[in-house]
Amino acid sequence: MKLQELHSVLDGSGSKGLPERNETLICRFEQERRMQEKAEMAKSVEIRNVAPLAKHKADVIVRAGSNISLAEVESALLAHPMVRDACAFGVPDPVLGHRVAAVVQLEDESGDAAIDQILAAARLHLAEHELPDLVTAVDGVPRDRLGNVDREAVAEAILGIRRMNRD
Repeated sequence: MKLQELHSVLDGSGSKGLPERNETLICRFEQERRMQEKAEMAKSVEIRNVAPLAKHKADVIVRAGSNISLAEVESALLAHPMVRDACAFGVPDPVLGHRVAAVVQLEDESGDAAIDQILAAARLHLAEHELPDLVTAVDGVPRDRLGNVDREAVAEAILGIRRMNRD
């Protein structure tokens, strides 16, 4: 029932109740209508905000049936003060599906001892299956023209993998 129809039914001669009750019904009807409008707006905003994430399937790999967010792995690596930049990527594995690998750009030339410390610190933030199996120090992490990490370039440079699997 539209608001105008509700007013015509409840006002004057068509009214079968107290005027206060009619006004209460009208107020409730208007509140419900506003809530429905807000819900519709929220749905449209939600759809606009979620839709672009669909193109980032390469940011999640599957290892032994578990989804691993590469961004989460990178965040754990970047939490260490010796890491300037990081990139995690998936390495195909015939048994597990993928293994996690990563490259880090260090603040200084610390070497392998720094990588062991970085992995120890990452254990505090990640589950055991999310920890990188391979971590390599690089001079710089490749980025595309938009400034995003170029995982394919990293995989090709480190492991010789030319094309990562994309679903």
